Amino acid sequence: MWQSVIKFVAENYQVISICGAMFAFYKWHISQRQKEVETLQSLIATLRKPEVLRFVRKADYEGRWYDAKFHDSELEEVVDGVLTEYSYLCHLRKTRMISRATFDFFRYDIESILSDPQMIDYLYNLYQYTRKVKTMFPFIHLLEYGFKHGYAKGQIFNDSNAWKNLNFTII
Repeated sequence: MWQSVIKFVAENYQVISICGAMFAFYKWHISQRQKEVETLQSLIATLRKPEVLRFVRKADYEGRWYDAKFHDSELEEVVDGVLTEYSYLCHLRKTRMISRATFDFFRYDIESILSDPQMIDYLYNLYQYTRKVKTMFPFIHLLEYGFKHGYAKGQIFNDSNAWKNLNFTII
């Protein structure tokens, strides 16, 4: 009996190998989808915190929030945290660690933030400040997404006269 099994395997090893490879690929694909679901759940838990949602809505609907009182305030900490999370999300998408469908869950928030002229002012001031002190701009992936999709014009970030209210003393 074992001889017939050995003979069958020897004669059909290519078919058996192909079936094994297909099964391994299927299991790998399922595990990748599960990882993406876990990543999405983690991102939702982080980016749907009340303070994050309050800030996104503030950027959408409220009046002026970026002024001299902003720096060293609780709001600045929230804004920096929100920008860090969304910049990381843009990095994950850029490096294809998350799918477009997963990224789309957060696209509205990102585009709302980048559509806010005050946010562009803040990003510009922070960008110019980091250049002045020769350090890395912390939200580069978010800014690159903004450039790519027309929310921030790249040339204004290199123009020192773009905003007349740039004040490094308040940063």
